[in-house]
Amino acid sequence: MANDMIFLGIAYTAMIGLIGWFTWQLYSRLNQVNKRLNAVEELFKEDT
Repeated sequence: MANDMIFLGIAYTAMIGLIGWFTWQLYSRLNQVNKRLNAVEELFKEDT
């Protein structure tokens, strides 16, 4: 019984860690895309 609870706790901790890592990666990529879009918008503003 105790071994099952420890295993479940480890599994949940790993799952939360993976979700956190994936969320952080997604946030970083969205920031990069936002910076690129802002740079392109600035180029178009300068051209007009």
